Formats: sequence, C-alpha cells, structure tokens
Amino acid sequence: LIIFLSLAIGLGDISFGPSIFPVKAEELNYVNSTWRFSYKQGDRLVTNSERIMLRADGRIVGLRSNSEYTWDLENEVLVFYDINKKPTTRFTEVVKKKGKYVLEGKFLLRNKIMHVLEQR
Repeated sequence: LIIFLSLAIGLGDISFGPSIFPVKAEELNYVNSTWRFSYKQGDRLVTNSERIMLRADGRIVGLRSNSEYTWDLENEVLVFYDINKKPTTRFTEVVKKKGKYVLEGKFLLRNKIMHVLEQR
C-alpha cells in the first residue's frame, strides 16, 4: 500500500497545489527518527514533546505517556499503541512542508483530537 503525500508548491505569487504524490513508508525513514509531537483540537495546536524518537524496537523515546507507548507500521501507516498494545493513533495524513514530513492522525481515544508529528 502507498501513503499519499499532498504537497502545495508555490513560486512567488503563483501557487500550483495541492498535488498528490505517492510516498512509501520506507521513504519516511521512521526508525531512529526524531519528531515534534503535538495534538490539535480545533484550531489549537499544543506541543506535548519537542523531540521524540521512534526506536527500531518499537519504543517511543522522549514522551512519558501510557497512550503513546510503542509504535509500528500497519499496511505502511504509522500507528501508536498504548501500554496494553491497543492502537491509539493512526497517522493517515502525510504532507511535506519545507522539506520535512508532517503526519496527522486521529486520536482514537477521544473524538475531535488529532495527533501531529513534525519531522525534526
């Protein structure tokens, strides 16, 4: 499966977007990567951690939360799991901004909350 990347391209006052480009999960290089982790509720964006790392063994380092305890890929979609190994967030939206990936996914434990990962 392929994750789709939406990218808006701008040149001066001219804008050519949005465009859709397929992105495979391995292109995102999740293992040992660092991210800013935030949540979005409405228009409000709150940073939970400036720097988390997704370790090769599935651990999430830099965040103390039972709701975001481990990670893995399901059909090339990044998924966070709680301490009991139940999925809590599926990052289904991927965009590239200024050369860095930004992922968004619905927080499965509470309606109207989106989790946001920004590549560091």
